[in-house]
Amino acid sequence: MKELQMRDDVEADWFEVTMNLSSPSICLALGRFSHYLDVVKPNIIVTPCDRFEMVYLAAYAFHTGYFIFHLHAGNNLSNHMDDLNRRVISAFSHVMFANMPEHKENLIRQGEEAWRIRVVGSTAFDVGYDYSVVPGEPFSLVILHPDLVSSFNTDIDIGKTVDAILETEKTVKTTIWIYPNHDKNFELIEQHLAKVKPNKRFFKYENLPREQYMALLNKCAVAIGNSSSFYYELPVVNPKARLIQIGERNRGLVVPKTVTGGSRRIATILATISLNEKLYKKWVNQK
Repeated sequence: MKELQMRDDVEADWFEVTMNLSSPSICLALGRFSHYLDVVKPNIIVTPCDRFEMVYLAAYAFHTGYFIFHLHAGNNLSNHMDDLNRRVISAFSHVMFANMPEHKENLIRQGEEAWRIRVVGSTAFDVGYDYSVVPGEPFSLVILHPDLVSSFNTDIDIGKTVDAILETEKTVKTTIWIYPNHDKNFELIEQHLAKVKPNKRFFKYENLPREQYMALLNKCAVAIGNSSSFYYELPVVNPKARLIQIGERNRGLVVPKTVTGGSRRIATILATISLNEKLYKKWVNQK
């Protein structure tokens, strides 16, 4: 077995292997990441946001002695899975970049030291816009992520999304649907999308560069779904767009006033910060 050289010994001496993971994405990512660290030996590792893949990488980097800086730290204190991921990444990070003072306060309530937190503003708007996929007429932008708990609720959300599209098509004839993230139950949404063929009024994209996505947010007439970008980015780049919330994911999310220009401030900090022993000794009693 290529994935596990000792599989024969394991089966013979300990227990039966009941499943062979042919595509262990996290294991592969960690393997590539560890190889990169061995070759490049970076001074700082920057981990973004709240995806579960970053939890594994932050843990690995922390335990192998690297400085970790966390982007978009402290955004929410909910028990949503993504926010739990964000908290864990911050726990492994030596410096946290918070978008707003409110997010700094969230991190302090989590137990983080105030001097490690830098309020820099958001990096979400520090890109140019690429309008190459924007239709020449009003359109609805759809992003539906799965319900993390219930496949039944995910199916319900798909039905509500289709109903919303049909309702808006009375006035907004064109629809662009972007595929979901890969959280639990995502395959239900992908299976639905696989049945729908694109045409001159319906477009679907599995993924888009940030510049193209921001252009779609900037120009859409209606936003349908449950993407957090409909709460963070949309009100800034397109406050006139109509939002149709689907399901419970991100419902009630309250976003303080956004401060832009985070990338420039972060670059300055990265170029000037002292990587000293005090910064390195996180979770160590320094008395």
